[in-house]
Amino acid sequence: MSYPVSPVVSVSSPARLAYRHNPYCEDPAASPVVYLSAPAMSPAVSNGSFMSNSSAAGCQLVASVSVSSGVQTPVDSPPPSPTMYAAVPVGYEVKVEFKHGRSGVYQHTERVEPDTHLIVEGDRGTDLGMVVGVVPMYQQAMDQKKVNKVKRLATKEEVKTWKALVQDEARAMKYIKHQVSRHGISITVHRAEFQFDRKKLTFHYTTEAAHPDFRCLLKEGYRQFRCRIWMNNCNPQGTDPGQALPIVV
Repeated sequence: MSYPVSPVVSVSSPARLAYRHNPYCEDPAASPVVYLSAPAMSPAVSNGSFMSNSSAAGCQLVASVSVSSGVQTPVDSPPPSPTMYAAVPVGYEVKVEFKHGRSGVYQHTERVEPDTHLIVEGDRGTDLGMVVGVVPMYQQAMDQKKVNKVKRLATKEEVKTWKALVQDEARAMKYIKHQVSRHGISITVHRAEFQFDRKKLTFHYTTEAAHPDFRCLLKEGYRQFRCRIWMNNCNPQGTDPGQALPIVV
């Protein structure tokens, strides 16, 4: 985050300058005044004027303190905008949990409470999950992190529909297990999970084979369910691809 440099202020020399880190904080103890030496803070001094460097930038300059007499002279220096302070979040990092322990991190502009159901960006569509954690984010972190975003709060009807997907997932499990057995594929399927918009169906499996060939499952699964089929190794070993999940196998 970049802060504006404090204005040029006339001070008596030698002097110390009093800064308050966050003048918008209601609790004075949470925003103490810090004294900095004027000479050490003066990369540019001319005609008794002082310009602070970045170590005090973004703070409110509240007084000039004479080293010889200890007298504090108030300085008329208006504080910068509250949005310039790191104490003011510009967004939130929301951890959302889906079914079977699968989770993801999303950005949101508003704070949401745990156990809230959200509609979030999914894999080429939208998904629905429940909030399990919220962390405030600041401008620099928001700029650096490229994560999916929260779209909106889920309605009660959407949550009801999401929970009802369990019945369709049970039918999908029955179908895929039959296909695995019919083709003799060396995997064990443990869970089926629809994305909320039903554009993706994931089967969570485990295997002892190094590279099981389940291409026929992708084709037959698409023909049966008319959506993208994804096979996830929920207990990958070493460098094996897959998203580990706390599924009891």
